[in-house]
Amino acid sequence: MAMNRETKTFKAGEHEVVAYTYVTGRDLRNIEQIMLESLNIKADSKGSGDVSGFTGEMLSKREDLQITSVIASVDGKTEKIVDLVLDMKAEDYDIVMKYVRELTEKKSQADTLEN
Repeated sequence: MAMNRETKTFKAGEHEVVAYTYVTGRDLRNIEQIMLESLNIKADSKGSGDVSGFTGEMLSKREDLQITSVIASVDGKTEKIVDLVLDMKAEDYDIVMKYVRELTEKKSQADTLEN
């Protein structure tokens, strides 16, 4: 189901970036799913555990999905958003990714609850 979401426009160097102002619960679940599908967690009865499956490929897929969940267009282009972001100068990419991570990486409840 497609929905129109509020967007904001910002500059990343010479690039004009249009980004959504929020992500949906579905977006967050899909991003988390990439991690959960790749990781193997084993625990024994003594409380010890082992985690495997943490790969660079998994992190790249996660970042790609973070970008497509937040960025609507770059310089008016709506196709191949991930490539457009990755092909930016590093400092411009960092500007975009800072905003993307603000929306897609969970904060602890202590950070989000008001006293």
